Amino acid sequence: MHPRNIPILAFLIWTVVCWRWYVCGIKGACQQDSQEVIPAVQPLSQAEPQNPVTATTRVTQPYVAPEPVRQNMEASARVEPALQPQQVAKGVLTGWAALTADWPEQVDEQELDRLQLVRSGEVLRAHFPPGMNSLSQVELLAPFLRELARHLSTHPDRLTIQCFTDGVGSAEENFKKSKETALLIQAYLIQQGVPSGQVVAGGLGEQRPIASNDHPQGRYCNRRVEIQLHP
Repeated sequence: MHPRNIPILAFLIWTVVCWRWYVCGIKGACQQDSQEVIPAVQPLSQAEPQNPVTATTRVTQPYVAPEPVRQNMEASARVEPALQPQQVAKGVLTGWAALTADWPEQVDEQELDRLQLVRSGEVLRAHFPPGMNSLSQVELLAPFLRELARHLSTHPDRLTIQCFTDGVGSAEENFKKSKETALLIQAYLIQQGVPSGQVVAGGLGEQRPIASNDHPQGRYCNRRVEIQLHP
């Protein structure tokens, strides 16, 4: 070896010694390269089919969620019972039913000289004494019409009004009278604040009798205004 190369060789040896001392003495990683890395999950056994895409590894222990997470999952999985709708107490009536609750289902034949209000299914009927003109009939019915207007102010029901007469007089006059009564009732309800499109009114005269015109009781039943609500 040429004497001039001795300093260079000494420098190289010193460099290697210093690097080894730094890695092993200070870092403690001199054996990391020689250790075999153990995988966190175990490979599938050779007896099991291996799919290079979906079945390359198998987790050795199942995942267990922390306690707070499990509690939240269990709480969210519980199905709460459906809320039951509140029921109206038995015997309590509201709205239209309360308005007509006291109406009888047939006329009193001993009271043919006064206004009678009766129920017939979903139809409400107002029966009038004899000898009354259209305006007098509406004036007699006005207290009920005001109650009806208050109901319609909070319920957008459509109202149908049909007016009828008995068989006394000519059919033409009876038709004219019934139509006039219907229009007066409609105008009264509109005056009380009911929208005009909410009320349909018409007169049919002596058509569609519900009793015989041969006796006072029958004629009283035929002189009527029929009112029906359509929710």
